[in-house]
Amino acid sequence: MPGKYLSDQKHQHRSEEWLVVSGSIKAELQRVGGNIRSLTLEVGDKITIPAKSWHHVGNTGDTPAKVIEVWMGDKLLEEDIERRSPCKAHLETSVDSCELHNIHDICIHCGRTERDITHWQEMTHEEKKQANLLAKKRLKGVWHK
Repeated sequence: MPGKYLSDQKHQHRSEEWLVVSGSIKAELQRVGGNIRSLTLEVGDKITIPAKSWHHVGNTGDTPAKVIEVWMGDKLLEEDIERRSPCKAHLETSVDSCELHNIHDICIHCGRTERDITHWQEMTHEEKKQANLLAKKRLKGVWHK
């Protein structure tokens, strides 16, 4: 959807290949130990995201974007995801970090609650994993694979 973004994330056991089939997206990619690289991808463009590389994408256009995402690796599990906090909503020029919706105190970009954002550094790996799964459910329907 226009103006929507995925969280800044990486995967330990899989790489991903993305092909833009409609609209356009802006992607930020940071390989292990590397600088952040920003790209704008249009229809027909593809990007390979190596395992363990941070990546963050958003729809900066006026129309919905559709992306075909292919996972490659030895463990292809939805749970193989690590997110940085606070969310990296800075692709949208007016937002620097998580933006909480007034009614529900949920970030409109990454789906995390105020508690998750405030206590992220103290949370265990399992608590972060659970928070990320719940955040994904909150944002269901915003992005389609």
